[in-house]
Amino acid sequence: LFELRDRRARGEEPSSPPPDRPLMGAGWTAQCTAEGADDIQVGVRVNYKTSARLEPGTVRFRGNFSFCPGTWFGVELDRRAGNCDGSVRGRRYFNCLPGQGVFCRMDKLALLTQRVTKGEKLVRQLEEEK
Repeated sequence: LFELRDRRARGEEPSSPPPDRPLMGAGWTAQCTAEGADDIQVGVRVNYKTSARLEPGTVRFRGNFSFCPGTWFGVELDRRAGNCDGSVRGRRYFNCLPGQGVFCRMDKLALLTQRVTKGEKLVRQLEEEK
């Protein structure tokens, strides 16, 4: 953690965790369950659950890692609230801007329900009137 902080302080963007460090925290025990997993496919919009908030994004990877069992999801977040650029331990799984990607288990994801803003409603009404 301190190494990543120091790299960022020097203006460097780490692309993936160092190989000798785990992908997630040492206490990571979440399991991917089969229930609902079929709904979360590549290209689907999701909310990534952090401890403080929900971060909207798009699933860019779904699969397994050779070094960690279970199904993992790679999500490109809409803003820079992530911790990677789509690569882990030197291998690229998807492309996104540095700090805009995350890898997580299914329990950290929820399908994004599309909310229509007032502006979008107005545009739709105007298009329908044409």
